[in-house]
Amino acid sequence: IRCYILQGRGLASKDLDAKADPYVKVKLGHKIVSGRDKHKSHTLDPDLYIRLPSNDRELRTTFPGASVLEISVYDYDWLTSDDLIGTTFIDLEDRWFSESRFTDSNELKLHGVHGGVRGRSGPATRKRYIRENRPVEWRQLWSPESAYPQGELSMFLEIVPVQAAFLNARSGGLPPLKIEQPEPQDWEVRVIVYKTKDVPSSDFGGFADLYVKGKLGDQCLRTDNHVRAQNGKGSFNW
Repeated sequence: IRCYILQGRGLASKDLDAKADPYVKVKLGHKIVSGRDKHKSHTLDPDLYIRLPSNDRELRTTFPGASVLEISVYDYDWLTSDDLIGTTFIDLEDRWFSESRFTDSNELKLHGVHGGVRGRSGPATRKRYIRENRPVEWRQLWSPESAYPQGELSMFLEIVPVQAAFLNARSGGLPPLKIEQPEPQDWEVRVIVYKTKDVPSSDFGGFADLYVKGKLGDQCLRTDNHVRAQNGKGSFNW
C-alpha cells in the first residue's frame, strides 16, 4: 500500500501561536508508519509531498484482511506528546474491488478512452493509464473532540499486488512514484465584473454609489463607481 500525501489545507491549530507543526502518520491493522521526521513548522497549510511508507516492504495487507487505512495528521511537539489534529479512514478492500470489477476496456471507457491507449490495450495499458491519470482526492480530517472537520488532506493511493511492486515498468511492474513539490510559477489572475444586484442601500431613496474591490495578498484593485445605482443594481463591465 502506497500513500502519497501532497498538501494539507485549513488544519486546526494546536499551538499557542495559532499554528501547528503537522506531520502524517499511517496505520493499517497493527502496522504504523510515521512521517514525524518530516514535519512542517508553523503552518496550517503545509506542502508535504511525501510517500508513506518510504519502503514498500513496510505496509502490506491481504484481502480479505486488515483493510481500513487510517491516515492521521498530528502536531509535532518536542516537549510534550504530539496532538492529534484529525484522521481520515479509507476502506482499501472496498476500494480495490470496486475499482477492479470492470474489464480493461470498460475501465478505459469510464475515463473517456476508447480502443485502448496509444493503440494498445490490456492490463499493462490499464495500469499505465490509471497511473498517469491518478485520482488526487481531498479528504476531510475528523477528530473525536469536535463535530466539525479539522482540515483537509490532498493525497492519492496506490494498491499494488506484491508481484508487481518490485518489478520495473518495462517488465510490467509499478515501481513507486517519486513526488516532489512543483516549482513555483507566475500566473495572472483575471476577474471580470459585469453587474451587481440586490445590494442593500442605506442612502435615501434606495440609491447607492457602488464599486467592487478585490484583494489578493497585498495587491488591491477596484472598479470605477456606478453612481446612484438604484435597487442594488450596478453595471460595470470591468
